[in-house]
Amino acid sequence: MNAKARRNADKFGSTLGERLPDGHGLRLAATSRGTARPAPRPHTDDLAVDKLASAQKAKLALCRTMGRRGWDSPLECSIELLANLLAEAVGKGDPVDIANYAAMLHSRGASHQVIAEHALRALLRGSRELCVMDQLNAGRYQVIRDADHGAPLQDALRVGGTTLDAAADETIAAIKRART
Repeated sequence: MNAKARRNADKFGSTLGERLPDGHGLRLAATSRGTARPAPRPHTDDLAVDKLASAQKAKLALCRTMGRRGWDSPLECSIELLANLLAEAVGKGDPVDIANYAAMLHSRGASHQVIAEHALRALLRGSRELCVMDQLNAGRYQVIRDADHGAPLQDALRVGGTTLDAAADETIAAIKRART
């Protein structure tokens, strides 16, 4: 501090509190926010990730108790297998399984291209299998429906008070609801 600044500090005070009239310093301190600020609220993105991560950890812990292991070892589980499992999980629709397989692939440093290729193959393979099964079941259902023009067979095969035709329709509707 130079000589002029020291003279001014002696004359006017060196701090803001010393320069304020009596009582004003206390009022200023009481109304100031101070340095402590409340922590900002977490963003909804962060909350969603935390919630999913908790569900992932719980599901992985459950799977470990059932003896599942080895995803982190290239000798036990290939990137291709993990990508196939990811695609199957997408088909089943469980976001926790999807996230777990994605986390495993990410942790293993899997190439996006390899993941995309194998996941797409698995999805297409599953789609073809579903189409074949749908055609097979549609054919079976049509045979049952058309047998004896439907009426005698339906009367003979009652399921829980409803006809087989109605029971099959209810089952098909339940399957479609489960897929969506």
